Amino acid sequence: MNRTAYVFLLTTALLWGGNAVAGKFAVGHISPMLLTLLRWLLAFLFISAFSLKQVRRDWEQLRPNLPMLAALGAFGFTFFNMALYSALNYTSAINVTIEQAGIPMVIFVANLMLFGTRVQPGQIFGFSLSLVGVALTAGH
Repeated sequence: MNRTAYVFLLTTALLWGGNAVAGKFAVGHISPMLLTLLRWLLAFLFISAFSLKQVRRDWEQLRPNLPMLAALGAFGFTFFNMALYSALNYTSAINVTIEQAGIPMVIFVANLMLFGTRVQPGQIFGFSLSLVGVALTAGH
């Protein structure tokens, strides 16, 4: 058994789950944009420590794609976190997390409706599991 993989998975879940809680603590002290910037910087420093060698090695493939990577980062990570931290001004961390937990279901339905993506049994199981989890959490 690879314990390192489990440690990384657990750490990821804790950091991801702690994001809304930390954001709620920051309400009234730090603006959502500053909090997003600080999170970007922290993530950049952490990831750079592990990936700088690989980035240098793959620079020729990365360089032509930098505009797209920057746009994806700006619209995905930045706007998502700004919206999350802004929402925390008006509701609890649990409500924000419940909505966040529903995002995979929205993507599932959007892919089905917009692109006609074929649905696999595992995806239906995951969708159902997410739906039950969101319903149970929202119901308490």
